[in-house]
Amino acid sequence: MDNVDIINKTCKLAGINRISAKTVDLEDDNVWNSIQNNTDLIFQVSGNFGSQTIRKIFSKESQNKINTMQHRFYTILVCWFLFIPVCFSQVVWECPLVEKNIQVYDSLKTKIKLKNHEKLANAVLQYFPLNDDKLISYQYIIKCNKEVNIEEVSECLAQWYKIRMPRINPRKDGMVNHLSGAAILNRIGAAAGYMNPTFISAEEEVTIDIKEDRIRVTLTIPRYMSSSPLSGTQYYSPGAMFPANQKGIHKDGYALAFIICNSTIINDAKDILEFINKSMNKKEDVDW
Repeated sequence: MDNVDIINKTCKLAGINRISAKTVDLEDDNVWNSIQNNTDLIFQVSGNFGSQTIRKIFSKESQNKINTMQHRFYTILVCWFLFIPVCFSQVVWECPLVEKNIQVYDSLKTKIKLKNHEKLANAVLQYFPLNDDKLISYQYIIKCNKEVNIEEVSECLAQWYKIRMPRINPRKDGMVNHLSGAAILNRIGAAAGYMNPTFISAEEEVTIDIKEDRIRVTLTIPRYMSSSPLSGTQYYSPGAMFPANQKGIHKDGYALAFIICNSTIINDAKDILEFINKSMNKKEDVDW
């Protein structure tokens, strides 16, 4: 795409019309010879597979066959230019907010020593506030550069759930456009107590909705789980504990839990984005 932009600007400065598939002289043999010899600067066919295909199509053997049925040649040519972007372009999923949140979180960790849990938790809360229900929650819209098959995307994301949450079925009731699952983040915080230590865990919920050209990823921490020998297991909303509640109990323990929950969610969003890009662009080994 950089080459196309440079060519456009060069042609504009030179005062000449830019050559494109719509304006090129299809009767000029030099056009076909140049394409056959080098495809390095031709969008979508600059790779090995594209250049090999071009050479095969314009080989002498293929040309002899085409020349015997010239009227079919133009039909093939039109189809080639119509479908080549679909055939050779990669599926690219993007979400600038994912990268932005990672940069902000890493910047906070750099400025504030991780050992200072309360200070770092307050800084994280300032940049990543709780939602209206006082829960830790992030939502990302990950867009695709072209329309894709929903079933294929659903199967790909189901594999991510299988790795991240191996005991759950994300496609309940056979739904392919809505996936969900939950995992427990064990012992992400602790508080000392005489003969009664408290361990803090949390539940993470990941929901993904799928459309033809985008997915919506919602990651939420709905509750903390506090366990101790004397009190058993108690459940708390993130909004009821530190740092959202500056007077909450076990400040240091819940500060660390809050930090780890945010870090986990941000990294899970990044993992989903990387996983879907990698999985949906696997190349078959045709040259083995």
